[in-house]
Amino acid sequence: MDNYLDNNKSIHLVLNDIKLEHEIKHFLRDYASDIRSSKHINKFLNEPLSQAPACLITSLNLSETDGMSLIKRMQSNGLSIPVIVIATEDDSVYSAVKALQAGAADFIQQPIEKRDFISRLNRVVKSSK
Repeated sequence: MDNYLDNNKSIHLVLNDIKLEHEIKHFLRDYASDIRSSKHINKFLNEPLSQAPACLITSLNLSETDGMSLIKRMQSNGLSIPVIVIATEDDSVYSAVKALQAGAADFIQQPIEKRDFISRLNRVVKSSK
């Protein structure tokens, strides 16, 4: 499988589910050498643009807000980073549509299959170049 991630770019996670965060980090260990995570949205939003990740992976439901609000705040701050939104099995198709309309590059519903996840991440990173 091709890897479109630049060596100097990170994948950043903003998730509120520790189990999901570990699962995604496990998926990414052979794909990305720089995986960063933030528990708080403001920490992520206040990082210098020179350190902008190749992709942001976030969940639909966050402790401080939701993934759609995070995307809108990124846009208002001038951050043009592709976002993959992860949803639980209980989230609706309506939620997927709303996330994509808000600017998400992709929407993945749990449970997550590694091969599909990496393929979609590659597609998102490649299309943002």
